[in-house]
Amino acid sequence: MFPARIVHPDFSWNLASFFSDFGKRRNWFSEPKRLDQTKTISTVAWRSREPHTGRLPISMFSKPLLFPGLALAVATLILTTGPVAAEHFHVYLIGGQSNAQGRGDAAQLPANLAAPQKDVRFYWHRTQDTDNVGHLAEDQWIDLAPGSGHGRIPPVREKEFGPEISFGRALADAHPDRHIAVIKYSHGGSNLHSDWAAGGLRYEIFRSTVKDALAALTADGHTWELGGIIWQQGEGDTGSPHAENYAKNLTDLISRIRRDLFEEKPLPFVIGSVSNSQSQSVETPGSGMFLVRKAQENVAKSDATVGFVNSDGFPTRPSDPVHFDHQGLILLGKAHAEALIRLEGES
Repeated sequence: MFPARIVHPDFSWNLASFFSDFGKRRNWFSEPKRLDQTKTISTVAWRSREPHTGRLPISMFSKPLLFPGLALAVATLILTTGPVAAEHFHVYLIGGQSNAQGRGDAAQLPANLAAPQKDVRFYWHRTQDTDNVGHLAEDQWIDLAPGSGHGRIPPVREKEFGPEISFGRALADAHPDRHIAVIKYSHGGSNLHSDWAAGGLRYEIFRSTVKDALAALTADGHTWELGGIIWQQGEGDTGSPHAENYAKNLTDLISRIRRDLFEEKPLPFVIGSVSNSQSQSVETPGSGMFLVRKAQENVAKSDATVGFVNSDGFPTRPSDPVHFDHQGLILLGKAHAEALIRLEGES
């Protein structure tokens, strides 16, 4: 019925002054006035506050024909409402290319994943035009829900999703004592050798997205700590000579993210592999997919704080085998969460 907060925090008005002023200031209006019924009470109150004191003109509620019963409602709300409680969030990041964005059909999700997840917060940023019409609100904290996928390759679904849905759910289920938050930025077709390199456009947008999201938490009075990142990428680097250089470039990315965002902490970094579901050339020695896959495995083996998700056999879209379908993305998100949780337990 009323806005959640009808008293601006700058008002020096309290319940005592409400009852003190009520009935004393009946001549505040020189003439009866009609208030624009399309405005919220808070807007009217803010524009009508007294000069110098900043107090609400309580007599605006004392006119017998003006908002009957509003004074009691205001008093009740003041007693029962307040600022949103500050929380401490464990924040996890998602980066990569199109399978990090996701092509999963949200209509195929089970009910527990199709509905907004009230216990997982989500922030994402998009830099590609898409044919979807069911996108989530961007650049703000919302409940985790389907709608941050990216459809351009037919068939395009109204609402699509990526690994974030099952990833966030698995983290929240594994850590019921934590407040979980997920930040996602990915860009379909992007590569590691230039787009995500130092100074690369995708990397710089990723970094600024993370910083903006964390600043928004802080501005709302929350505290936070970063918990790690999942990385789903590789197809964009299967050409020569980039496939041969993938291990070096991936190692550089891990070091850079830990320096630029993790304050040099060795927080978990989970690599999602290219898959034989996408192409059997993953198993062909010397092919670009083979070289990228081996690089992903070897980088994970060389660093105890880096995890590896084997996505072989995860279902892909029949007419678009480069991209995982809804089942494949559910499996992918769960596998990423399991690998990250395992690394958390080892740290």
